[in-house]
Amino acid sequence: MGNDRSFQYPLANSLDRFLFEIGGTDQEAYLLDDISVSTIGPEITNLQLTVDEAEIGAGAFAVPIGDIPIGSIPLRSTAAVEGAPLRSTPLRSTPLRSTPLRSTGFGPLPLDGILLSSIPILTEGGWEAILSGTPLQGVPLQSITLEDVFDLSPLPEKIDPPAGGGVEPLALGDIDLSSTPLRSTRLVSIALGPTVLADITLPPPNVNPQADWCNLLASLGFDCVALGVNVDTTSLLALDIAGVPIESIPFGDIPVSSINLSER
Repeated sequence: MGNDRSFQYPLANSLDRFLFEIGGTDQEAYLLDDISVSTIGPEITNLQLTVDEAEIGAGAFAVPIGDIPIGSIPLRSTAAVEGAPLRSTPLRSTPLRSTPLRSTGFGPLPLDGILLSSIPILTEGGWEAILSGTPLQGVPLQSITLEDVFDLSPLPEKIDPPAGGGVEPLALGDIDLSSTPLRSTRLVSIALGPTVLADITLPPPNVNPQADWCNLLASLGFDCVALGVNVDTTSLLALDIAGVPIESIPFGDIPVSSINLSER
């Protein structure tokens, strides 16, 4: 009410004492006999609430997503989600299932230890159909690694289809990585795909992206030189696969607006 004053009557206590609160800070207890009727002020009999907003009325249960400032959205919703490994999360039950394989950031990574024979696939014709017409056609899947596939130039049409060609790209939901070393990668690493570390601004204090990330990694017991970290080329996914505990990075303090998600 006026001057930010409110009267609260604690029903659980005796009725001859009540709490008089001003501004939510200073609190004093008064005997009821010490307060005159004129001190309490006039009685309010007709109170109306109006909102000066034509598009969203009082009590609105839905807000257009365009009206939410992106800077107010943290990178994570809960630590459990950001640190969840693929092995405990069925990709086909998450929005990531539609992420094209070429957009995951797997391409530049050392994937020579991951055989296609260890990656079940749902698309018609399997890996054999995808590799048809490439130098890997007819080669046993037990002899082909995921790195071999990404090294193809051009990439198979199913992995990198031409625009407007009507071919649906191979997506994460089409393959099963649960039996590969990639099963331990975190969802946040997959979600950010090929985004390099330089495009993820860490919380202050900040010096420069290379120093900031090396300082963070040092606090986690890792050395930038040993990992070969170059923030302009190294992705979060690369750190994840290298064994860095991604869940220990303070994603809750990194707003989405501070991350450059555009392709370089």
